[in-house]
Amino acid sequence: MEKQSIAALIAMVVGFAGIYFCFHRHRGATVFALLGAAILGAFFSGFGFPLRHLVEGEFGYLDIVMVILTGIIFLRVLEANGSILVISKLLVKYCSGYPLLFLFLTLLFLYLPGMVTGLGAPAVLITGAMVIPILLKAGLSKNTTAALVSFSACMGSVTGPVNIPAMIVCNCINMPFEGFQLILPAITIPSGIIAVLILAYRPWLKRNLMNIKADFQQNSEDLTWWRALLPIMVVALLMILVRVAPSVVPDLHTPLIFVIGTVCAWLTGKRVVTLKTLTNAVDSPILEISALLLSVGVLVQISTLTGVTGLLVVKSLSLPHYLIYLGMSLALPILGGALSMLGVAAILGMPIVLALLGQNTIVITAMVSILCALSQLTPPSAIVGLLAGELAETENYNQVLKVVLVPSCITIALCLTVAVFSNKAAALLL
Repeated sequence: MEKQSIAALIAMVVGFAGIYFCFHRHRGATVFALLGAAILGAFFSGFGFPLRHLVEGEFGYLDIVMVILTGIIFLRVLEANGSILVISKLLVKYCSGYPLLFLFLTLLFLYLPGMVTGLGAPAVLITGAMVIPILLKAGLSKNTTAALVSFSACMGSVTGPVNIPAMIVCNCINMPFEGFQLILPAITIPSGIIAVLILAYRPWLKRNLMNIKADFQQNSEDLTWWRALLPIMVVALLMILVRVAPSVVPDLHTPLIFVIGTVCAWLTGKRVVTLKTLTNAVDSPILEISALLLSVGVLVQISTLTGVTGLLVVKSLSLPHYLIYLGMSLALPILGGALSMLGVAAILGMPIVLALLGQNTIVITAMVSILCALSQLTPPSAIVGLLAGELAETENYNQVLKVVLVPSCITIALCLTVAVFSNKAAALLL
């Protein structure tokens, strides 16, 4: 069985690299590479063409795809009915004299959607669309704006109370998802503050929001503030109530909540051209990101079928700790760019946690989840980074990646330090 698993792993790695290299200039190359790797892995391990598992795997992350699609539709409707413009004007009006306050309010607003949904994409789609035009008008470059928004959204997605990578690892090792309330914010919040200070503090001080106030003057044709904010307030309230009072409020799930918010936006704002808005919403890169997540589900399914996941667990247990820490700090953010945050948590997160059972498991799981979240910025998928770049209208995502590299490396260093001294960290934060 071990030989079959090794053969499957080699076939997956070679297949992915070969297919991606051949089609890297074409859209969707990563999707075909992941599907091809899964099929080759199953074939060379003796399972032939695993049609049933391919279909099952496609449904693995369907809920995440629904969150992204309904979220972007919600955003596009808010944009089309005038709500986004009104909210941007309100932010400039009340924060124009306090530029640093505006930056930290932006950070807070970018964290909140991810904290509730466990995903960085909704934060970019909802809050990012509000603040990106203001940041650009104030003089920040497109690359810096996209980097700040995407990094903050990634950190918010693992701050809690919802942390999907940690939940995946906890489910794999039969550990309850408890005890993460302090350890996660202790890393993610300082990381966000550091990112603001590094990326925007100095250039922001040279700008004056008062200078762009004229560009965001309200006029009689604008929506009233309550009509602009009502759809967002409805979405936020439904997300919060289900977690504050789960025994009273039924869990509608994030996609349905976004649909309800979209209906509210249709009813409270200006007239929206429905077909055009929906077409713009699901256009690239959203459709490509959705296909990527579905293909990741297939790869995770086949990895379990062929024993590749178990093989990685067994082999990682025999590695010295310093190699595990090194692999943890590099493999999770980098390979997650191909496997996605959820895929890398399922395939590599669990072996790393099990290999470090001598350390505090809660702390290690928390650090693994934060490192997995950074993979949302890493090509080829770069789900959150590409969304932020699309909204900021950047020309080349590689330039955004260079800007966000410094705060990302600082966050990796923080996670690695806390992981090494996890027992001491647990005494303070658990």
